[in-house]
Amino acid sequence: MAIDSYIQMKLYTLTKRQFLFSFIAFFGLFTATLFIGWIGPSVINVVTADHGIETEDSILSMLSPHLSTSQQQLWLQIQVKLSPNYPLKSEEIQKETKLTVPMKVSIYSYTNGTKALLNEDPRSHDRQLVCYDGVCDPVTVFHLSYIRFPRYFIEVETSQVLVNGSSFTPIWKSYNVSFTEMELWFRFLFLLAAFITALVLIQSLRTQSIQDWSIEQKWIMIL
Repeated sequence: MAIDSYIQMKLYTLTKRQFLFSFIAFFGLFTATLFIGWIGPSVINVVTADHGIETEDSILSMLSPHLSTSQQQLWLQIQVKLSPNYPLKSEEIQKETKLTVPMKVSIYSYTNGTKALLNEDPRSHDRQLVCYDGVCDPVTVFHLSYIRFPRYFIEVETSQVLVNGSSFTPIWKSYNVSFTEMELWFRFLFLLAAFITALVLIQSLRTQSIQDWSIEQKWIMIL
């Protein structure tokens, strides 16, 4: 069968005006997407608790804020502030200091006051603290890729010297609920647009024999 007998795709028959309009529509939608992302809600929600950590011997204990599955993931960072009791000279504290400390993290689910250990075999990993003038950059303690419980209880076992000579601030990070809702709406609208486009394509091709379809049209229908 000759190539000319295939059903021509509309892309090949567009006039210059239609082709220009297609480009304008594409860049218009792209600009609108960027604008919505700019004025939309922030992606990450940050909760900082100044007095959210309890210390006992070499263990730091803290309870997460209330969470929902719409927050998707959870990160815990700890900011360390070295006190004058820390075994470093004052001139060393005032300049940039790098400290390597061990941290063993135990994660518990916390429901109605009941704790249940989630990681049965917590392992110790070294974390590097980069401090300047006694204030250290936040260090990531753990990351949960999926939130299954409304709250989590965390225990971090670290150096006794660090616990006795420092103050700690927990920083909880998760996805913003408003951003998750906007993301779901975008996915739904794009899915709806793809479904409508597929229906229009099927409707335009069903009047022709499948033998007359071009290779691109056959693959589009398969995909």
